[in-house]
Amino acid sequence: CGRLGDLKAQISRVIDGDTVVLYIPWTNGKVLEWPMRLSGIDCPEIRRGPTTRSITQGLECLTMLSELCPPGLPITVILSPARDSFGRLLGMLLKEDGTLVNTYMLQHGPGVVSRE
Repeated sequence: CGRLGDLKAQISRVIDGDTVVLYIPWTNGKVLEWPMRLSGIDCPEIRRGPTTRSITQGLECLTMLSELCPPGLPITVILSPARDSFGRLLGMLLKEDGTLVNTYMLQHGPGVVSRE
């Protein structure tokens, strides 16, 4: 898989249990807003779950990630050189306190390991 590098960003918003939108500083003082999928994790879908249980688990993941990564949170992004099937960035999120968000979500939520 490899590693593209680290960059400093801020959380713009959480989309679901495994996707965030980042504010990424760019040239000339501009800031890009870019979606990123958490690599190595797959959370149940909120809108298209096959069962009420999976929708409930999807909402649990969304709540957990929203609490871990509120809007405006400074974050280090460890980017993968790959993109997902929707063209989103793939990467890991590292909080200033040393918490690796991807690992935390797998250890404490209903998400499962993903190969994407």
